Amino acid sequence: MRIIRNDRRTLIALLRRYWLALVVAGFFGVVLWAGAPAWAAPVARPLSQTVPRPTATPVFDPLPTATPRPDTLPSDVPAGDTQEEAEGGEVDLGEEADPSDLFPVLPGATDAPSDYSATVGVAALNVREGPGTTFAVIGSLVADTRVTVLARNEDASWWYICCLPNTTTRGWASALLLNPDFDRGAALTLLPLFGTEAPAAPAVPAAPAATRPQQAPQPLQVGFAVDPPFVWQGITATLTISVNNPNAIDVVGAELSDELPDALRLVEARAGAGGTQSTIITPSGRPLLLFRWERIPANTGVTATIVVRVADDLAPGEVIDNLVGVRAANAAYNAGALTLGMPPLMPPVFD
Repeated sequence: MRIIRNDRRTLIALLRRYWLALVVAGFFGVVLWAGAPAWAAPVARPLSQTVPRPTATPVFDPLPTATPRPDTLPSDVPAGDTQEEAEGGEVDLGEEADPSDLFPVLPGATDAPSDYSATVGVAALNVREGPGTTFAVIGSLVADTRVTVLARNEDASWWYICCLPNTTTRGWASALLLNPDFDRGAALTLLPLFGTEAPAAPAVPAAPAATRPQQAPQPLQVGFAVDPPFVWQGITATLTISVNNPNAIDVVGAELSDELPDALRLVEARAGAGGTQSTIITPSGRPLLLFRWERIPANTGVTATIVVRVADDLAPGEVIDNLVGVRAANAAYNAGALTLGMPPLMPPVFD
């Protein structure tokens, strides 16, 4: 009995020590008895491939391309507008655009070639969209620039000329600031009225360049005299303007111009020494007086007389400036001014 009891204790001790081994052995025994499961089946082909990463879908930014210009505009585009203007864009002028397209090309004057030319007689001459200082300036010309005179306005005080530098753009310039190669006094008959056809060529051809008079070294000089010496509102006064030739040679085609200010009302005007006088009403409504002499001998002078009436409504102490200009075919432009002052409201007090 003792031996059996000892064997039992020994068996229990072995079971406690090797129970895990016995469980594992029993498990494999069951497997061998029942057959291998599907997940324990041998692999027919080694699994050596790798799973590829997903390929990102590329995003392409569309390149800008030129949109063909349609032959007709959509129905919602206003008539007369271009496609670019309707969408608020800028109109491409193109590489071959004429620079003169940037300026207004004035219609109406004949495109026939002109036989008349002139040179700029002042330091800088504005060229305008229309015949008058109220029109916009589209360019300028420097002194001695030669231009072609194409047409005139009704009184020939503005000439339509060609062209602005390095363009084919035409415009209007004051006739008084241009030195013509033709008779200024005959401008009304020689030049076509703007918008009409050119008149027939003059019967007498222009003088060749070789016969033109020698250029005078000095411009004509201008002087003034007033009778009475002091003027006031409502008085009639006589203005005597002298034109003197200080050169040792004669000047030809001399002209004096005076656009009277509003404060002086014209009564009478006349030219001395065999000269002629004409009056043109400017767009502003003021009279432009023109005095012309065919020749002024060397170191002599001529006079122009203007009778005016001073306006009644001038304020005491108001000053009147009367600007005149003088030129000749062979003498440079010159200007002078006569200043007339109205008496003050209160006379000065002298100590």
